[in-house]
Amino acid sequence: MRTDTGTTALPSAEVNRLRMKGYALLFACRLIKRPLATYRLLRAFGRHMKTMDILRLLASPFRRRTLTRRPELPARMVDAGLDAPCRIGLSIPVALAPLAEVI
Repeated sequence: MRTDTGTTALPSAEVNRLRMKGYALLFACRLIKRPLATYRLLRAFGRHMKTMDILRLLASPFRRRTLTRRPELPARMVDAGLDAPCRIGLSIPVALAPLAEVI
């Protein structure tokens, strides 16, 4: 699930809560509607995986994690050797530089 920044974007904590709720409902429905098939599936996993790996797989949707990440920089900024955007000062395009002296 991805939310872009905008007026309708949800905070990451809300997205995390909704995602965990959805996974919990799916898992509960699976256990209630198909208990024998779920048991067989977990047993088949158990033949090829360690118990801790199975538990980690089942618990991974319920971990708390931040959904934000650092924004990617444009190629020109990376080529210039910047690791973050420069937000200090007023940047004036070269074509408008003579006008800036007049103002």
